[in-house]
Amino acid sequence: MGVMSFGDTLPVWGGNTSLCRTLIENAIEEVGPKPYLKLLKQSFDHGYNHADMERLTTHELIEFRATAVNWFRRELHGKALHEQTSSLFDQLHELIGLRLNQLGKN
Repeated sequence: MGVMSFGDTLPVWGGNTSLCRTLIENAIEEVGPKPYLKLLKQSFDHGYNHADMERLTTHELIEFRATAVNWFRRELHGKALHEQTSSLFDQLHELIGLRLNQLGKN
């Protein structure tokens, strides 16, 4: 199980570890090895299986959300969207939006 946390007042998002890693690695491929993405990846590389999304800036959250949307659209385009995967994506998208609202931007 891999998780992404967005702060003390928001729920933790969890998916399988390979999905979390894939989303982070995809973001690195799309936008380059930015410091925040390296930190997220490093956390998984060290076996913590946790991404501390609360530390990300507004710009970083927006960028990560965009890369996640791109990945889901590309990987699941034309395929029967598995209900569990769709639900996980919806939850992640919603949590990023809630965190952005806390930061004053969405």
